[in-house]
Amino acid sequence: MAAVKGKIRETIKRDAKETADDKLPLKLRQLKERLRPLVNHQIYGRKLDLSDVALSKWLRVSELDVIMADAKMRKSLEFREQMSVDKLLKEYKPPDCIFDYYAGGLCGVDKSGSPVYYELYGLLNMKSLLKVLGKGGLIKYKLYQHEKILQYLKKLSKRKGKTIDAILVIVDLQFSTKEHLFSSEILLWSEILELLVEHYPCLFKEILLINTPDWHTDVKASLQPYLSKDARNLVKVLEKNVLPGLLHRIQKKHIPAYLGGEKSDLDTHKYCRLNVDYWNMQIPGWMKVTDARNRGDNAGVIAPGVRKIQDYNIQTASTTISWQFSSVSQSVVFSIYQHSLGNRNRVVTSQLSPSESQTEEGQVVCPAPGRYLVVIDNRANSNKPTQLVYQILIREPEVENLEDKDLSKAPLDL
Repeated sequence: MAAVKGKIRETIKRDAKETADDKLPLKLRQLKERLRPLVNHQIYGRKLDLSDVALSKWLRVSELDVIMADAKMRKSLEFREQMSVDKLLKEYKPPDCIFDYYAGGLCGVDKSGSPVYYELYGLLNMKSLLKVLGKGGLIKYKLYQHEKILQYLKKLSKRKGKTIDAILVIVDLQFSTKEHLFSSEILLWSEILELLVEHYPCLFKEILLINTPDWHTDVKASLQPYLSKDARNLVKVLEKNVLPGLLHRIQKKHIPAYLGGEKSDLDTHKYCRLNVDYWNMQIPGWMKVTDARNRGDNAGVIAPGVRKIQDYNIQTASTTISWQFSSVSQSVVFSIYQHSLGNRNRVVTSQLSPSESQTEEGQVVCPAPGRYLVVIDNRANSNKPTQLVYQILIREPEVENLEDKDLSKAPLDL
């Protein structure tokens, strides 16, 4: 019965689409006629796009209502003039500090060749963004970002020899706190989303919410009061196991490895970066995505003013503890202690600093079996959490190398 109902729904959708396609040529002519007086307008005339591709987008988001499409286009022209949107690419330069707080960018394509945009909302530092930019500045930055995306889509279409004019958006809620989802932050994010949907018609194919926190039963429902019908229809929530939902839309080779895919850098770097080549080369370290060879990496957040302690029981002398920090959002202290905490028991310590191009790594050989404590200390940062991606590996010595060796004198390999 469910299958029959599904087929009926598909048939209705197909018939509706065919009917809309039949009406589109007439609606395009009518809309062009209504807009023709604007062609010679001193301000809007040069900005008016009367191509069939552009007008059909406005008609689709207006349910083929010519009067509504006309009104939306005029409103958008006024908005773009008011915000100087057409000058952003030439005249606007985002503040450098914005890249310390903003996480997101393009990574891979979907099955139809459209770029996929990842918004790492759980790592978004909205408070700091607002402090630096203000609400108006943040909106201006998002408009600049989407103008760059449109520019990229035009270049991509020319390179591929076909029209590519939409993106798939994935909003990753991993590491989201209640402050992210139950405060003015989510209201502002919804307002910006609404603005982008309104002034960039048909740019977004879908907006997928993934990695929703366990304590939030229905993220989409909490957004609904702040979004229009058009925006609500774009938003979908994927279940906890997000990979099948992503594979329905994206080939595995284009899905970042941290989500179970195979997308990674083509060079010797171990990470697939977001934002690689279309609008921003200044990439915060914690926006990197682990590649398929490093799925064992830990990605996490250490709260302000605390330290993370990992306890290891080493069974054999000359066991090696190695570490690799692929991204650190701010400076922290990394230490390893033998037996217990305290300066006298400290085996190694290192100051880890943010770096866009280098990986912090090292290793130490345990002089004796026993308890070893690996500590990442964020107590010096009392106001801001630290985001990081790292890997701790325990490697026991090869049996053949232990023969005739005085383990008590094993050197520390720092």
